Amino acid sequence: MAGEEIEIEIGNADRQDFERLLSEVQNAYANEDFSRLRELTTPEVMSYFAEELSQNATAGRRNSVSGTTLIDAEVAEAWREESADYATIAMRYESIDLMLDRNSGAVLEGDPEQPSRTVELWTFRRAFDGHWRLSAIQEA
Repeated sequence: MAGEEIEIEIGNADRQDFERLLSEVQNAYANEDFSRLRELTTPEVMSYFAEELSQNATAGRRNSVSGTTLIDAEVAEAWREESADYATIAMRYESIDLMLDRNSGAVLEGDPEQPSRTVELWTFRRAFDGHWRLSAIQEA
């Protein structure tokens, strides 16, 4: 039998954590910093990121994300389930998101002069004694 879900409040400190995690995850991903990604994400998300980064490397590509700026973060839902808190946040942000040739650095996709706007649902998980970690990303 599944555990009961209880709604929880998301405060300003939580919101600051989500904004910080948006930038830190983007930076770690762009730098292919597997160690830092492991600290910021759950094993499921880390596995997904590792696969994506590996596919890019195999194809001779590298994703470069910079200048990430949060425009809006709206709590879609927040709940407690068994031994953890969860929060799904509609993250609206802009960044310079480029796909580069791994060898030459040539831009394959994206515009280095024009930030792209993105809206995604980021779900965060926090064990009762720990910090928020990214546990899922969905296109909005």
